[in-house]
Amino acid sequence: MVRCLAFQFNFDYRVTMLLVLWALGWSMIALAALVHLPAPAVAAIGAVMIASHNLLDPVRPPSGSALAAVWSILHRPAVVLATSRHIVFAAYPLIPWIGVTALGYGLGQLYREREKRRTFLFRAGVGLTAAFVVLRWLDVYGDPVPWSAQVDQLRTVLSFLNTTKYPPSLLFLLMTLGPAALFLWAVDGRTPRLLRPALVFGRVPLFYFVAHLVVIHLVATLVCYVRYGDAHWMFESPRLDLYPITPPPGWGYSLSIVYLVWASVVATLYPVCRWYAALKQRRADWWLSYLSPTPSRVQSAPREEDDVKAFVSTVVLAITVSFVCADAQTASEAHVAAAKAAAGADFAGVFNRICSEAVPSPAAATSGSARGAAPPRPAGPPPRDSWHAEPVKVFDNLYFLGQTEYSVWAVTTSAGIILIDSIFDYSVDDEVAGGLKKMGLDPATIKYVIVSHGHSDHSGGAKYLQDRFNAHVLLGAADWDLLDRSNGTRPRRDLVATDGQKLTLGDTTITIYATPGHTLGTLSTVFPVTDHGTPHVAASWGGTAFNWMANQSAYITPDRPARFWFETYSRSARRFKEVTAKAGADVLISNHTIFDGSKTKLPALERRKPGEPHPYVIGTSGVQRYLTVVDECAQAGLARAQ
Repeated sequence: MVRCLAFQFNFDYRVTMLLVLWALGWSMIALAALVHLPAPAVAAIGAVMIASHNLLDPVRPPSGSALAAVWSILHRPAVVLATSRHIVFAAYPLIPWIGVTALGYGLGQLYREREKRRTFLFRAGVGLTAAFVVLRWLDVYGDPVPWSAQVDQLRTVLSFLNTTKYPPSLLFLLMTLGPAALFLWAVDGRTPRLLRPALVFGRVPLFYFVAHLVVIHLVATLVCYVRYGDAHWMFESPRLDLYPITPPPGWGYSLSIVYLVWASVVATLYPVCRWYAALKQRRADWWLSYLSPTPSRVQSAPREEDDVKAFVSTVVLAITVSFVCADAQTASEAHVAAAKAAAGADFAGVFNRICSEAVPSPAAATSGSARGAAPPRPAGPPPRDSWHAEPVKVFDNLYFLGQTEYSVWAVTTSAGIILIDSIFDYSVDDEVAGGLKKMGLDPATIKYVIVSHGHSDHSGGAKYLQDRFNAHVLLGAADWDLLDRSNGTRPRRDLVATDGQKLTLGDTTITIYATPGHTLGTLSTVFPVTDHGTPHVAASWGGTAFNWMANQSAYITPDRPARFWFETYSRSARRFKEVTAKAGADVLISNHTIFDGSKTKLPALERRKPGEPHPYVIGTSGVQRYLTVVDECAQAGLARAQ
């Protein structure tokens, strides 16, 4: 009920996330059994669970098995259930959070003796913090993701601090509980005036938690209506890959705006929480206990009792906040799961490539090789048999002229040929010029070359096409600049493609869209094709891989951190998704054969018999799913970067 109403104002919801209330509830159920033991024993059980649960990290039950579903609930965030109608994702594994709850209960006895607890808090705070620094530095145990040296000292420090919260690793808990203990020691008995308002929230933590979700969603709805003139996105999530709303195009704000909204929500709820805390003191209705601890009619009490109450309230608030605070890994896991659901078997190639870049495994995160842009190659062309592919007529007016890994698409018109991309300088004569001749076409009729982006695996052959056939080359402005900074073979600066530009040649119009992300000048296209006279609409997504993840020095700057690239990519994917939906695009092609399935579709096309479905015609829903995959993978990377 809280999830549906507060997150969506809607009961029709097909994605279930096992989140804060789920973990709190089960932790309390477990504690109900543990309280029959002596408090030191409960604390010891909690400490053992916290310290040892990372030993279970290597356990990976078979995917899709019942044991895997149980394991995702207990230890590793993952999809518990995935069907065509519903997804259940466990975001808060129970084992470590039960351990934290048990430890907190057991140590609560310290608050009976002030001097003893002050000594304990100081020693525990220093010890836990020091243990974090030592274990993290050694990287021998305590977190599944090691830290690594980054492009500068600040990012290296952030990598050092970037521990895993889902499930909360030993190092994450050392890093948070250690400083928290020192903070409690520092304010024990003398809460600074600046922090006293926090006690109001501490007295009604669950009430605040539920109320703030409603307020935030209400604010989002109002902002959406003011910005777009409609707000239906805030009440729906019809597809399984969207959570918890359907973001409208261009949705999202800077970090400074997010902090402003956060502060405004807290300030707005302060008088509400203060009123509710006073209500609880005056009344003892049974229903009040469901929104906060058992109410008390005591108006004043000895200072020691006040200290205990304040501490308990603060601890409850801290636990609630620790559950609520958005952690990149859980959010990224959810987006990866959504991408995987959208990909299915059809788009496994693109999913496996870019989602692994967005959320790399520990091994991949520390190895790092530049991906996305063309990899460095030895001087001279590689052996022809390592890259040559035969040309294929794909539609009545569309031909594949690429290599085994890289694609060139030739669109034939009544007035000549338009090429999409030009592959490498060493292969363009063989694959493009030679391929057109094999197809009975004249390469001298090439009029335009639309280069999707300025990487040499797509732009390297453009100069040859300019020089040999006097073809015009179109590229985004930012990627003309990118080519100017490169050392490879590059065409003379020619035509600058603009967003929404319609390139018409004879009887065919190709619409070009600026879709920055892969590079700042990446171009995607939409154009008509026919299959034995039957019309279809093809879409070409111009750039796919997340280059900035491995080739950081070429992309990451203070003004353009990883967040910028992921966010830019995601916005482009969502916008192009709307474009292709409006155009009715039912064919998806890529400039890499692995991404659009050309490695299997081209051979299938040659075996196709009359009346059989065309392998490239995947339907409008298929094109939408493909763009959902790339968007969700980008969202996974963005969540991790945040």
